[in-house]
Amino acid sequence: MNTTPLSRIPTLSVLLLFGLSLIIAPLAGAQNSRSTLKNFQHVFVIMMENTGFDTLIGNSNAPFINAAASNFGLATNYFGVTHPSQPNYIAATSGSTNGVSDDSDTTIEVANVVDQLEAHGKTGKRICSPFRFA
Repeated sequence: MNTTPLSRIPTLSVLLLFGLSLIIAPLAGAQNSRSTLKNFQHVFVIMMENTGFDTLIGNSNAPFINAAASNFGLATNYFGVTHPSQPNYIAATSGSTNGVSDDSDTTIEVANVVDQLEAHGKTGKRICSPFRFA
């Protein structure tokens, strides 16, 4: 399997935009069939580093994020697996920290979500920005 080097995954605040047709199963239960699932055309994964949920959601200085969370959905039961940052980004994209335990400049060749998307002809973007608000 062709793998995308995870050094391409940034260790700063990240906005991943995948322009893709992806089916995401609702968490309502096992009785859902494929016919009840939505066909999402775009998926945004927004990871706010060093910003707690209570500091961000509801903060009037972060109107875009709050509008997006209100209008499009908000996953509230997700947490980092470790500290510092880089192992969390690796785990978010590959399902494991793959032995990385620090923020050093590390390249690992492991299967990840980017590989899965590309294997299905999907495209994506990543937008990295050091967003700050008061």
